[in-house]
Amino acid sequence: MTKVKKWESMGTHWKVEVWDEIGDLEFENLMSEIIKMSNDFDNKYSRFKPDSFVTQISKITGVVEIDEDFLEILKIYFKINNLTNGKINPCIGNTISDFGYDANYSLVKKEIIRLTPKFEDVVEILSTNSPLEKGGVGGILLKTFCLFDFGAIGKGYFVDMVVKFLKENNIKKFLVDASGDIYFHNVLDDEKYRCGLENPFNFEEVLGIVEIHNSALCSSSTNRRNWSMENNENLNHYIDPDKLKSVDEIISTFVVTKDTTTADALSSALFFVKPETLLKEYEFEYLVVNNNKQFSSNFLPGILF
Repeated sequence: MTKVKKWESMGTHWKVEVWDEIGDLEFENLMSEIIKMSNDFDNKYSRFKPDSFVTQISKITGVVEIDEDFLEILKIYFKINNLTNGKINPCIGNTISDFGYDANYSLVKKEIIRLTPKFEDVVEILSTNSPLEKGGVGGILLKTFCLFDFGAIGKGYFVDMVVKFLKENNIKKFLVDASGDIYFHNVLDDEKYRCGLENPFNFEEVLGIVEIHNSALCSSSTNRRNWSMENNENLNHYIDPDKLKSVDEIISTFVVTKDTTTADALSSALFFVKPETLLKEYEFEYLVVNNNKQFSSNFLPGILF
């Protein structure tokens, strides 16, 4: 019998589904550890929490000790930042807050918007293997004040942390679903997991079906997190740091690849660059829907309606 656990974390709905024959107590112990992991991750990386590690270091400059996960996330951002000509930038926290997507979810754009500093002007990685005493792996130099926003990668990165944890505990068939960021693992049989690709213009419909097996599907849409100003300016959480405007040409993206971190990063990057740019560095399948209800895709024939 399938066992399912649902909970709220990082501002979204989470679900883990396990098909292995395990006892109730073992399942609950695994889920309790995962929920603790998710709370720890949120308390570390959320810019919405006043006492998070990200919020604390936004008030300082100089050398900051970091652990392996923080370092890995920064490395991923450096690569995606370069591929998108600076559009995917974790230093956008203050800018996106000023747009109204702030700790209080005010959804009110300020008159003065703080600029997003270039990533390389803020962060310098000082060490990647320094044997710090308390489990750290090194340090970074914060050259100026910066509020990090890891929204383009963070949720997918944590999904992969859960995937790794379940594999280490010998769970052979499971699903991790973070409200659009999904990983399905199955070494018991050849069964694939069928996912509907949500129509961003009508949430009751799907554009097609994709099947995943030991792989991830991530999607994002500007129609899910958006708000309007009194002057009829339409805003969403994807902001061009150079133009200081919310993106409006691309409405939704879908990416299938081997790990959720990469799928999450690429589904964000596709709001700013063409798929061909990313395909030079990554192997993935995609669907991109624009504001004219047109799409581009390299999904296999027959997958879209």
